[in-house]
Amino acid sequence: MGFRMLTLGLTDGATFIPFAFSLLSSHRKENQLCPMDASVDGRSKRAHLRKESQEKTPEVFFNLLDGALKHCPLISTILFDSWFSFPALIRQCAHRGLSVVCMLKNTPKIYYSFGGKARALSSLFNRIQKRPCGNIIGSGVVNLNLTGKPLYARIVFVRSEKQKSQWLALLSTDLTLSEEEIVTLYGKRWDIEVFFKMVKSVLKLTREFQVRSYDALVSHTSIVFIRYIMLAVIARRNTDPRTFGELFYACYDEIQDMTLMEALALLLELFKSTMKQVFVLSEEKVKELLIYFVNSLPAWLKGKVLVLNCES
Repeated sequence: MGFRMLTLGLTDGATFIPFAFSLLSSHRKENQLCPMDASVDGRSKRAHLRKESQEKTPEVFFNLLDGALKHCPLISTILFDSWFSFPALIRQCAHRGLSVVCMLKNTPKIYYSFGGKARALSSLFNRIQKRPCGNIIGSGVVNLNLTGKPLYARIVFVRSEKQKSQWLALLSTDLTLSEEEIVTLYGKRWDIEVFFKMVKSVLKLTREFQVRSYDALVSHTSIVFIRYIMLAVIARRNTDPRTFGELFYACYDEIQDMTLMEALALLLELFKSTMKQVFVLSEEKVKELLIYFVNSLPAWLKGKVLVLNCES
């Protein structure tokens, strides 16, 4: 009550775990449920959390993100919904070496450079080349930095599941991703919605205690998150088939790949039949060309082909 929970989670595409959170209040004292007690030591963690709760949401966003990058340097992509999809925020994520995939707001107040002109999202939708069918309508590459060094991103328009006549827009700063890959990658963000539903409905985040102490709220939220992490680890160990290491070796032994010698034999037979059919050559001429071909091969491969000819 009186706080907004900003949460950052980590996922490998299969398991989601909450990494950090902040209970946000307001920098205006009249909007604060319980103002900070002046007796709290400003050097303590308690004071730090209270000051953080009064900062603006984008500032706290990057505090959580920088903490994740410090402890998990392998993070490559950040996903978020339209609450944070502002070009300035996306640019700061890109400056940290992260690719961004997010949902965009259809608002006339935000512009993207497309075709040399600054356009709103709806104007951009009217100018892209559209697909004749399918859930993906089309896409376009835009510049998010109207002044200075350009930052290019791809905006993908997809049909809304609720109303087919409506559309949604997804943005990705990784131009190597296809339209389908961008849609699939953004779908991974739904794991955090499942997490919110779980902690509120099952783990009793909002109903287990009734307190006004900020320290108690932070402690209770941390305990609930730890409960969820424990359940996520158990679920991964019990249900994730990728943890069955021996399954890979069993399949490998059962379905053995073609050996190099077998592949070379097939290539040589294909080479002979092709020369006979295309060039209408005799058997002797084919053998002469084959010997010339073998002599032109590298030494390590030439020896294997000679052994193959002796065996045949």
